[in-house]
Amino acid sequence: MRNLRRNFKNQQGFNLIELMIVIAIIALLIGVGIPAYRQMVNNGNETSAAQSIQTIKTLQIGYAGATACAERKSASVPRGLMPSSSVSVSRVSATIFKR
Repeated sequence: MRNLRRNFKNQQGFNLIELMIVIAIIALLIGVGIPAYRQMVNNGNETSAAQSIQTIKTLQIGYAGATACAERKSASVPRGLMPSSSVSVSRVSATIFKR
């Protein structure tokens, strides 16, 4: 019995079983973490795209308002070339986020 205790105290390193258990735990954590990470990245991309679409919409409305003012001041530009003030991006955003 004394020899066994002495051998356990002098043992260095890990057993193969201990190493396999650690690898299995790490694999389990990775298996749970990667899908959550991908979902988080997708949500961030969707938020960024929605903000970009909102910015474009705001800029289009501003441009339409500015050109409408310019159209009132100058009648030399043909009417068909002026952008409409009712520009809507909602169809584009609905198409992008349907996935």
